[in-house]
Amino acid sequence: MSNLGIDTAALARLMKERDVDASALAKMILLDTYRVNRIMKIGAARDYTILDIASALNADLHDLLGYHGRLSTGQSLRLTRLEAEMTNGDLSVAAGVKGESISGYERDVIPSLEKAHAIAKALDKSIEEVFFRTVK
Repeated sequence: MSNLGIDTAALARLMKERDVDASALAKMILLDTYRVNRIMKIGAARDYTILDIASALNADLHDLLGYHGRLSTGQSLRLTRLEAEMTNGDLSVAAGVKGESISGYERDVIPSLEKAHAIAKALDKSIEEVFFRTVK
């Protein structure tokens, strides 16, 4: 499982708005403060940690990831996968698509129509809902 990007400015803003420091966030998501500070510094975390942070801060995933407006196909897929609370591996198995392929699609490699359909079906969404999103 790879690390996924977090918008560090958005994370800092969300923490400030909710009056939560790194120590408090660490307790909320059951990590040590060092790891939370590292996430805040490098802007990357495991997908399940991103879900935990969003939940702890009562934040929309797209805000935490820094996704606004028309999303790239990869951003759209990643956001949809995370909203479904699936890991890359979970989606890979459910869709019958290699994990490396899912990672590539999340980096804006365009899947074949067959694979896009399999991924959408695994997420119980249409291809448009998975790959062509706009968020506010």
